[in-house]
This record gives sequence, C-alpha cells and structure tokens, in this order.
Amino acid sequence: MLNSLRSLLMPDQIRLIRSYLILLAVSGLSEAGTTLLLIPVTQSLMTHAYGRLESWMIVLTIAVVMTCLLRYWQTMRGLGLSVTVLRTVQSRLGQHMVRLPLGWFTREVSGQVSRCATYGAMGLASALSHLLPALLSDIAVPLLTSGAMMLLDWRLGIVALGGAIGVLAANSRISKSIIRGEAPSHEATVTLNNRVIEFARCQATLRAFCHESAAYKPLTQALEAKNKAGQSLLATTFPKVLISGLSVQLVFALLVGVGLYLTLSGGLGVPRLMAFLVLATRFSGGLAMLGARMGVLGMIRREIERIAAIMNEPTLPEASHRKNLTAPGAISFRSVDFGFHYGDAILHDVTFDVPQGSVTGLIGPSGAGKSTLLKLMMRFYDPAKGQILINGVDLRELPADQLMDQIALVSQDVFLFAGSIEENIRIGNPDASEETWRHAARLARVDALVAQRRHGWATQVGEGGCQLSGGERQRVALARALLKDAPILLLDEASSALDALNVAAFQDVVRQLRGKTTIVMITHQLETVMHADYLLTIEAGRIVERGTPADCLTSRGYFDRFCHERRQALGWRLTG
Repeated sequence: MLNSLRSLLMPDQIRLIRSYLILLAVSGLSEAGTTLLLIPVTQSLMTHAYGRLESWMIVLTIAVVMTCLLRYWQTMRGLGLSVTVLRTVQSRLGQHMVRLPLGWFTREVSGQVSRCATYGAMGLASALSHLLPALLSDIAVPLLTSGAMMLLDWRLGIVALGGAIGVLAANSRISKSIIRGEAPSHEATVTLNNRVIEFARCQATLRAFCHESAAYKPLTQALEAKNKAGQSLLATTFPKVLISGLSVQLVFALLVGVGLYLTLSGGLGVPRLMAFLVLATRFSGGLAMLGARMGVLGMIRREIERIAAIMNEPTLPEASHRKNLTAPGAISFRSVDFGFHYGDAILHDVTFDVPQGSVTGLIGPSGAGKSTLLKLMMRFYDPAKGQILINGVDLRELPADQLMDQIALVSQDVFLFAGSIEENIRIGNPDASEETWRHAARLARVDALVAQRRHGWATQVGEGGCQLSGGERQRVALARALLKDAPILLLDEASSALDALNVAAFQDVVRQLRGKTTIVMITHQLETVMHADYLLTIEAGRIVERGTPADCLTSRGYFDRFCHERRQALGWRLTG
C-alpha cells in the first residue's frame, strides 16, 4: 500500500506515515504486553499469594495507564494524519486532472473520479485513523499471547501458535478472494454513478422524448447490475467470513480442550489453567475480527491503487520557464496532423497564419475539424506532427499558465459556475475594477439582461447557468472573455444562441476589437463571416480555401456554396 501512496503523497507525509506505523506497532505491543500481565495476576489470585498480587496489580495499573496514554497519543496523531492525507489526496487529484489532456475526459470518467475522490480518499483516511490500529492490535495480541502460552506449557503454546498462523493464512486467502470479488461491484458502482449524473443532466431531453411513466432504461439497468453485483459479492463473502469466524472458535475450543486434558491428566495446575483461559479468551477475541478487517483493508488498498492509476495517467509535457513573447496575438500552424486515436487522422497537413490583431473565420461542414483546431490552439491536445506557434513560440515550450494568459474562449456549450452574474463575469479578471468589468458587460449586452432581473448583478445563474437561457449564457460568457483582455479571443459558435439584435451587438464587439485582439471564430452566420478579415475553409481535415471573403467567393468552392445557401434562406417566406 505504501508503494501506491508514494504517487499520492509528499515525501514528508510518507515519512510521517512510517513513523505513525512504528507508533502503531509500539501501541499494539504495549496492549499485548498489558494483556500478558494477567498471567501473574491470575496465578497470584488463585494461589492466594496476596502480597505478590498487590505488586502485580500496581504494575498492571501502571501498564494500563501507559497503554491508554499511548493509545490516546496514537489516536490523535492518526486523526490529524488522516485529515492531512485526505486533503492532500483530493488536492493532488484535482491538480493532476487539470493537467491531463482533454481526450482523457472523453471517456466515462465522472463516476470513477467521483468514487476515488470520495469513497477512496475517505477509505484511506479511515484506514489510517481506525482500521490499521485495530488490525495491528489484532495481530500483535494473538502472536504475543501464543508466546506467553508457551511459557505456561509448551504444548499449549504450539497449539495456540499453530492456530494463530493457520487463521492468519486462511484470512489472507479469504481477503484476496474478497478483493477479487469486489472488482465487479466496483465497476457496477462506477457505471451507476455515470448513469445518475447523466440522468440528472439530461432531464430536458428525457422529459421531451420519454413517456412520463417510462423509466430511464440505462439507469434502471445500472441499478439492477449494481444490485446483482452487490448480492454476488455478499453471497461469496459471507460464507468466507463465516468460515473465518468458525475457524477462530474451533481454535479456541481446541485450546480449551487441550488445557482441560492437561489439567485432568495432572500436567497443568489449576492456577495455570485459569491464567491460560484468560489468555485464550483474549487470544480468540483478537483473531475473531482479523478476517473482516483484512478484507476491508484489501478493498481500501484497491481504492488507493485506483487513485494512483489516475495520478499515473500521463499529462501533457509542460515547459518550466516562461518565454519572452515578441508577437502577441500571432498564430501559426506548420504542417499539423492530428487524430484522437492512432491511425485515425482528423487534420491533415494543416498550414496557415493568423496575423496579429486580425479577425479570421473558420468555416466548413460539421466534423471537418474546426473545433479541433481551436482545441489545439489551447493545447488541449498535442499534434501528432508539425508545430503550432503562439506569439512565435511553439505551444510545447510555453508553461500552461502563460499560454492560458494569451487566450480567452467563448464556446458554443457555455458553462457558468453556480453564483451570481457578476461573479461569473469577474472570473475573467478577479482583480478588475468595477468600471472595467461593467464596461465588458455593456459590450456583451449583459447590462440589458441584468436590467430585467429583480436582483440585478446579484442574480443567481444556477448550476451550470441553468437559470439563464442559452443566449443569456453566451452573453455572460462573452463578457467574461472580454474582461480577461487576452491577446487572442477564440469564438466557437459564440453567437449561435443569440437573437438578431444581439448578433448585431456581437458583430459590433468584433469590429471594436479588430486591430487590438486577434479573433479566430467558428460561425455559420453569413453576416458574421463577412466581417472577417480572412477566411479558412476546412473540409475533411484540410484547408481548401484561404483568403479574404471576396477572394474565397471567386474560388467557386465551399464558401461560394455557403453564401448561396444562406442568401436563399434569407428569401424564405411562410405562407398559409
């Protein structure tokens, strides 16, 4: 388990865990040693040696007090260490995830991450503060007790030691079996988490296309699979835990039987028998819980390994030193090839330049690779071949924070954080003055939206911006991007949800930023396209047209067809 923890914790925290484990071992040995003091106490009592009994009771009392103080110290250290480890694991997990390539998030990882960040991290914290102390005590007490029984009678000691080793070996096998059986239950839980998240996010679609009385099949199937996996785990685990408990009772019965036989045959005195029975009771008590605790520890170890697997996911290589950028806003692609999967290329030999302060439109059919180009500019992925230069520097040579300082994004799928409209705008630049952020809001026409709300700028947008319409979310997102005042502004269908009046305002923003900010926009609106300085037409992952809108019209290619279709659409009339 420590090997997996090395990838999750800091070196000084690993050292703290090692010292804590030593403290646990000392505490367990102290508890076991205190138990052994019951031998002379019991013998003194049975032989009426009250003088020795008084001395041994004083020693026992001191030992109990010291053990309690040691256990209190160990418990407090364990609680403090578990809180530190919990915070560290969750913090490092979050820090690592923001450095993973976006492609990693295209898989169904929400349920896995949610389980690791909650159940897995909490399990690790609980293991340090509660499970490991009890487990070490359960191991130390039976082993030391077996050694003490050897002093009473070597035959009893051999039976006890053999029984302890046999139960430990059986519990180890049972623990491994439980861990193997837990894997299907884990997978079913992760799938169920994903389906629950999906069910909560897609209520509008579900209500529009599903009958009110009909259940959401994927969620129902995930629930049934989880129930079956849980029942299967219980069916396979319960008999093994029961066998573990019965084996402990069998060893205890064997010890008592051997002790009584030796006493009746004259080989063991009654005082020693009584001392032996006290030890046998404590011996079996420690073994009884060992099997269950080893199984739980094994499952927690698997959760730690799952967290470590996420932490071992390769991140995009990142430069360590900031660069001197000489051409703010300039973008260049040099023979770029890219595909999400090996051998499945989306972009082919893409080469173009976006001049500083220009407005460049990206057009092309769906699936041509337009959004992929923007994601490559933000280094959500690295190209398979070629170079992407921002401000004259290869993206791979820029630290992530310096690259993000250069770019602002407004996407088609706008995400707003739960909070007020003002708070969502100020994310673009938390240190901006009130005059500055209000100016950005006016440019994006958010002030008109706020004027219609009773709570004004304090209006809550809801989770993901659910309290606002699509067009309202886009206006807030545009204001957020404008407030960032980055040299490059990427617009991915940023006006798709806007009405005609707000589209006109959006075009006005583009005109005001021309010459100051480099704008790269994906749009299917003819009026917006015609305001671009340059156009890049993409088909099947290749640049097929480039130049001014007028130049692209003369090529009689995709852009000419695009304009022709849009003009025809403008002439549509509803008749009745």
